[in-house]
Amino acid sequence: PKSDSDGRYQLQGEIARGGMGAIIKGRDTDLGRDLAIKVLLDSHKDKPEVIQRFIEEAQIGGQLQHPGIAPVYELGQFEDKRPFFSMKLVKGQTFSKLLKEREDIAAERARFLGIFEQVCQTMAYAHSRGVIHRDLKPANIMIDGQGQVRITDFGLATFTGDGENIIGMSGTPAYMAPEQLLRGLTSVQSDIYSLGLVLFEVFTGNYAHKAQTLAELRQLHAHSSSVEMPSTMNVEMEPAVER
Repeated sequence: PKSDSDGRYQLQGEIARGGMGAIIKGRDTDLGRDLAIKVLLDSHKDKPEVIQRFIEEAQIGGQLQHPGIAPVYELGQFEDKRPFFSMKLVKGQTFSKLLKEREDIAAERARFLGIFEQVCQTMAYAHSRGVIHRDLKPANIMIDGQGQVRITDFGLATFTGDGENIIGMSGTPAYMAPEQLLRGLTSVQSDIYSLGLVLFEVFTGNYAHKAQTLAELRQLHAHSSSVEMPSTMNVEMEPAVER
């Protein structure tokens, strides 16, 4: 990756932090614009496999050109050899925050279904380009001030061929498909299952699977009858929607 030894980017403060990297608000001094910079955590700078995964996230983001995905501008590394990539700064709220703060599920249903529709359109595009996300959840969905949805954190994303399963546990357990949680298999279908779990939360305000431990969650996935039907949690929902 290109070095930032000339100090092109000014770092202004951390916005968020994940398992692999931190997102920092920055400024491109050459172009005079604000942006977001994701930088590898210092604790991972001597881990080649994590560095490679980080670089792959930037490469995937750079190849996906869609309104629902923040564009990646540049991949580089700082003087301490930590890789970074710059991308569009998205200002807004996470879908997770909006779901938690809503007061009336029925009153906001149309708005939230509109958000979910944008998410589906964005993921349909990503899947058409051979990319699976592997960690779809409300916390990885941003909505800006104009209502535009952007799916974030492609840190676990990977390329896959049609119908191919990728082996390896990744993602957030509460939003995993059974094959992902039980056998570590991910595919386009597991992304779609995760979207279904998000939709369940949109309609009911609850998780589809309520568990205190990972072992308990695996047990629930092994018995599909353990899931309550959404209409039993939301009396204003038509049972036909469940079909």
